[in-house]
Amino acid sequence: CSMGNISSADIARDLSNEVIRLFGSGNPYIRKKAALTAIRIVKKVPEMVVDFIKPATALLKTKQHSVLITAIALITEICKLKKKYANKFRSLVPSLVRHLKTLLLAGYISEYDVVGITDPFLQ
Repeated sequence: CSMGNISSADIARDLSNEVIRLFGSGNPYIRKKAALTAIRIVKKVPEMVVDFIKPATALLKTKQHSVLITAIALITEICKLKKKYANKFRSLVPSLVRHLKTLLLAGYISEYDVVGITDPFLQ
């Protein structure tokens, strides 16, 4: 994640393939950090947006809340930077809303509990 904050545009371009590879990690924490780094990369190098569309879409199938939230943040940033890709993601909205609703209504899960509220960031 810090790589995305302190890198120049050239370093971001060079390391983007490594970040994309990390999207496929088995560790949800690594996938979340890869998505956060991708957000910073596309802000620095907007022409790289196209490289992150497939990996960001693949993250939407995850069940981990933190990965899902960062994937949505990445897709939101992609749509802000390049409006033409908004239509590409528009077809995913119904399934994404259904997925988020399922996560929200799943009931109490201690892993996501914050002072008695199950995952307040999905509320």
